[in-house]
Amino acid sequence: MHPEKDTAEAFLLRRAAKTGVPITGSFELTPLCNLNCKMCYVRMNRTEQEKISRLQTAEEWTALAEKLRDAGTLFLLLTAYAVRGLDINASYTIYDLINRQKERGVAVIYVGEDLDVLLELADRILVLCGGKVSGIVPGRGATKRDVGMMMTQLGGNEAHA
Repeated sequence: MHPEKDTAEAFLLRRAAKTGVPITGSFELTPLCNLNCKMCYVRMNRTEQEKISRLQTAEEWTALAEKLRDAGTLFLLLTAYAVRGLDINASYTIYDLINRQKERGVAVIYVGEDLDVLLELADRILVLCGGKVSGIVPGRGATKRDVGMMMTQLGGNEAHA
Protein backbone atom coordinates (compact mmCIF):
# COMPACT_ATOMS: atom_id res chain seq x y z
CA MET A 1 0.00 0.00 0.00
CA HIS A 2 1.28 3.48 -0.83
CA PRO A 3 1.93 5.60 2.30
CA GLU A 4 0.03 8.57 0.87
CA LYS A 5 -3.02 6.35 0.35
CA ASP A 6 -2.75 4.69 3.75
CA THR A 7 -5.68 5.27 6.07
CA ALA A 8 -5.32 5.88 9.79
CA GLU A 9 -7.37 2.75 10.40
CA ALA A 10 -5.06 0.59 8.26
CA PHE A 11 -1.99 2.00 10.00
CA LEU A 12 -3.45 1.35 13.46
CA LEU A 13 -4.48 -2.20 12.55
CA ARG A 14 -1.00 -3.00 11.22
CA ARG A 15 0.61 -1.54 14.35
CA ALA A 16 -1.73 -3.55 16.60
CA ALA A 17 -0.99 -6.76 14.70
CA LYS A 18 2.76 -6.12 14.81
CA THR A 19 3.00 -5.19 18.50
CA GLY A 20 0.22 -7.39 19.86
CA VAL A 21 -1.27 -4.36 21.62
CA PRO A 22 -5.01 -3.73 21.15
CA ILE A 23 -6.07 -0.47 19.54
CA THR A 24 -8.80 0.07 22.09
CA GLY A 25 -10.62 -1.71 24.85
CA SER A 26 -14.02 -1.65 26.45
CA PHE A 27 -14.73 -2.00 30.15
CA GLU A 28 -17.93 -1.96 32.12
CA LEU A 29 -17.00 -0.27 35.37
CA THR A 30 -19.92 -1.61 37.34
CA PRO A 31 -22.90 -3.83 36.58
CA LEU A 32 -24.84 -2.29 39.45
CA CYS A 33 -27.82 -0.07 38.77
CA ASN A 34 -30.85 1.09 40.70
CA LEU A 35 -33.19 1.38 37.72
CA ASN A 36 -34.22 -2.29 37.43
CA CYS A 37 -35.01 -2.03 33.71
CA LYS A 38 -36.75 -5.15 32.37
CA MET A 39 -34.63 -5.22 29.20
CA CYS A 40 -31.32 -4.95 31.07
CA TYR A 41 -28.95 -7.91 30.82
CA VAL A 42 -27.64 -7.30 34.32
CA ARG A 43 -30.13 -7.02 37.15
CA MET A 44 -28.09 -7.60 40.27
CA ASN A 45 -27.78 -5.79 43.53
CA ARG A 46 -24.43 -5.41 45.28
CA THR A 47 -24.86 -8.61 47.36
CA GLU A 48 -25.59 -10.71 44.26
CA GLN A 49 -22.62 -9.16 42.43
CA GLU A 50 -20.22 -9.78 45.31
CA LYS A 51 -21.11 -13.51 45.24
CA ILE A 52 -19.72 -13.66 41.68
CA SER A 53 -16.70 -11.41 42.15
CA ARG A 54 -15.72 -8.30 44.01
CA LEU A 55 -16.05 -4.94 42.31
CA GLN A 56 -12.86 -3.21 41.21
CA THR A 57 -11.89 -0.02 42.99
CA ALA A 58 -11.32 3.29 41.21
CA GLU A 59 -7.61 2.84 41.85
CA GLU A 60 -7.61 -0.61 40.23
CA TRP A 61 -9.43 0.70 37.13
CA THR A 62 -7.02 3.63 36.91
CA ALA A 63 -3.98 1.32 37.19
CA LEU A 64 -5.37 -0.90 34.42
CA ALA A 65 -6.02 2.10 32.18
CA GLU A 66 -2.46 3.37 32.79
CA LYS A 67 -0.99 -0.03 31.96
CA LEU A 68 -2.92 -0.19 28.69
CA ARG A 69 -2.05 3.41 27.80
CA ASP A 70 1.62 2.80 28.49
CA ALA A 71 1.48 -0.26 26.21
CA GLY A 72 0.24 1.97 23.38
CA THR A 73 -3.50 1.41 23.45
CA LEU A 74 -5.42 4.44 22.20
CA PHE A 75 -8.20 5.66 24.40
CA LEU A 76 -11.43 7.38 23.74
CA LEU A 77 -13.86 7.17 26.62
CA LEU A 78 -17.42 7.52 25.39
CA THR A 79 -19.98 7.62 28.13
CA ALA A 80 -23.67 8.27 27.85
CA TYR A 81 -25.60 8.96 31.05
CA ALA A 82 -22.77 7.31 32.98
CA VAL A 83 -24.36 7.61 36.41
CA ARG A 84 -28.02 7.00 35.61
CA GLY A 85 -29.43 4.70 38.24
CA LEU A 86 -26.42 4.91 40.55
CA ASP A 87 -26.44 6.24 44.08
CA ILE A 88 -24.68 9.53 44.79
CA ASN A 89 -21.47 7.92 46.14
CA ALA A 90 -21.12 5.70 43.08
CA SER A 91 -21.79 8.73 40.87
CA TYR A 92 -18.91 10.66 42.41
CA THR A 93 -16.65 7.64 41.95
CA ILE A 94 -17.50 7.62 38.23
CA TYR A 95 -16.88 11.38 37.96
CA ASP A 96 -13.52 10.87 39.67
CA LEU A 97 -12.60 8.11 37.21
CA ILE A 98 -13.54 10.34 34.28
CA ASN A 99 -11.41 13.19 35.62
CA ARG A 100 -8.46 10.87 36.25
CA GLN A 101 -8.63 9.65 32.67
CA LYS A 102 -8.78 13.21 31.33
CA GLU A 103 -5.64 14.01 33.35
CA ARG A 104 -3.90 11.07 31.67
CA GLY A 105 -4.68 12.31 28.16
CA VAL A 106 -7.69 10.14 27.43
CA ALA A 107 -10.16 11.80 25.09
CA VAL A 108 -13.55 11.77 26.81
CA ILE A 109 -16.92 12.26 25.18
CA TYR A 110 -19.53 12.62 27.90
CA VAL A 111 -23.20 12.61 26.93
CA GLY A 112 -25.51 13.84 29.65
CA GLU A 113 -28.29 16.20 30.59
CA ASP A 114 -27.23 17.36 34.05
CA LEU A 115 -25.87 20.83 33.34
CA ASP A 116 -24.15 21.12 36.73
CA VAL A 117 -22.16 17.97 35.97
CA LEU A 118 -21.40 19.00 32.39
CA LEU A 119 -20.16 22.42 33.47
CA GLU A 120 -17.91 20.80 36.07
CA LEU A 121 -16.52 17.90 33.99
CA ALA A 122 -16.24 19.32 30.50
CA ASP A 123 -13.38 21.21 28.92
CA ARG A 124 -15.72 22.10 26.06
CA ILE A 125 -19.46 21.62 25.65
CA LEU A 126 -21.00 21.03 22.25
CA VAL A 127 -24.76 21.53 22.18
CA LEU A 128 -26.97 19.84 19.60
CA CYS A 129 -30.45 21.12 18.88
CA GLY A 130 -32.66 19.78 16.13
CA GLY A 131 -29.84 17.51 14.96
CA LYS A 132 -27.45 20.42 14.36
CA VAL A 133 -24.65 21.99 16.35
CA SER A 134 -26.08 25.10 17.93
CA GLY A 135 -22.91 26.04 19.79
CA ILE A 136 -19.66 25.10 21.47
CA VAL A 137 -18.57 26.77 24.70
CA PRO A 138 -15.73 26.21 27.18
CA GLY A 139 -16.94 24.07 30.07
CA ARG A 140 -15.49 26.16 32.91
CA GLY A 141 -16.53 29.51 31.44
CA ALA A 142 -20.07 28.61 30.44
CA THR A 143 -23.22 29.14 32.46
CA LYS A 144 -26.43 27.15 32.57
CA ARG A 145 -28.05 30.07 30.77
CA ASP A 146 -25.47 29.94 27.94
CA VAL A 147 -26.02 26.24 27.41
CA GLY A 148 -29.79 26.51 27.85
CA MET A 149 -30.03 29.20 25.19
CA MET A 150 -28.14 26.97 22.74
CA MET A 151 -30.40 24.05 23.65
CA THR A 152 -33.35 26.08 22.38
CA GLN A 153 -31.40 27.49 19.39
CA LEU A 154 -31.85 30.99 20.81
CA GLY A 155 -28.12 31.15 21.41
CA GLY A 156 -27.22 30.62 17.75
CA ASN A 157 -23.71 29.68 16.68
CA GLU A 158 -21.89 32.76 17.96
CA ALA A 159 -20.66 30.94 21.08
CA HIS A 160 -18.21 28.66 19.16
CA ALA A 161 -14.87 28.39 20.93
